[in-house]
Amino acid sequence: RTPAKAWYSIWPLMIVGYILIGSDNDTFMYEGVQHDNPPLCTKCGYLKKFDYHNPFYKQKKKTFDVSHPYDFGFIVSLKFKEFCERNNYGNILFKEFEQSPGFYQLIITRNLPFSGRLLTKHCEVCGNYEEAIGPKATFSYALPDGFYRSDIAFGTRNRKSYLEIVAPDTYVKMKKEKFKGLYFEKIEA
Repeated sequence: RTPAKAWYSIWPLMIVGYILIGSDNDTFMYEGVQHDNPPLCTKCGYLKKFDYHNPFYKQKKKTFDVSHPYDFGFIVSLKFKEFCERNNYGNILFKEFEQSPGFYQLIITRNLPFSGRLLTKHCEVCGNYEEAIGPKATFSYALPDGFYRSDIAFGTRNRKSYLEIVAPDTYVKMKKEKFKGLYFEKIEA
């Protein structure tokens, strides 16, 4: 007989989505590179949004279909963009780079609620945290086919990124494409 306190461990967890993880591409979107005037908060001095697009960004490793700069951003290839267009995925933007044709910054506009295990120095002007660590999904339902992102950017200072997330059905389609540099992490509830 199973002890009463361990009953929950026999029930399997349901996969509700997947976090997309791109390979490091040895670049920076913002730090130490040319860019137009980024939107900085007047109080804390950090970026107001971590989907800032630097049109002068230059992709070094052109073999990846999916990659991340060290500070923030989600960089995808033309192959990835065409996959999204074929599947009619909405709530996503592709912003091209002047110095890296065929590569785009993927910006997802549909947010999901997340909390952080450690959130420090909340700025009342821009709403960001100096540090947001330990993402935890606060939803427990399987996501419908498509792309999503966390409502909080995780990381520290100006090296924060939103989590890019796909539904289980989207994950299956993406696995068939064999995108280079793309990894997945399960979100279970």
